[in-house]
Amino acid sequence: MMNKANYHGFTLLEILIALCILSMIISLSSPSFTNYLWKTKIKGTSLTMMANAQFLERWKSSHGTYTDISGNCPVFPYPLYPDSKNDAAYAIDSQKSKCSVKHYIIRALPVCHKARLENGNYQCLCLSSGDSINEFANFKCINNKGICDCIHLK
Repeated sequence: MMNKANYHGFTLLEILIALCILSMIISLSSPSFTNYLWKTKIKGTSLTMMANAQFLERWKSSHGTYTDISGNCPVFPYPLYPDSKNDAAYAIDSQKSKCSVKHYIIRALPVCHKARLENGNYQCLCLSSGDSINEFANFKCINNKGICDCIHLK
């Protein structure tokens, strides 16, 4: 038998109980943390879309139209491309967006396997002139060179 004066550590049972409590705390907080990280990615994408919308408004005030000489959207000053340096779940560029003389639609396209699935579909973010950012969860993600394109499911 061990003398209490010579006791200098934890028993195996005490360590196992501490590990069980720690694993329960982690399992309860993990979904909340994952959801928080996802909302942060959506917010960052939304801010990039708003900055590009402000650019388009300034473009229209100086050129009288939302389009460039070729009839497309002008090159956005704040594109968002997923690469090894960032963990972007969406891609934003002027080629994927639509511009006309009086209107524009900025689209944030989900990146396959990085964007969050909602009922088996990826969410697309769209910002149109005079409107707020809308999320469309009923779009199917089709792989197009690593960046997914949004097509509406009928």
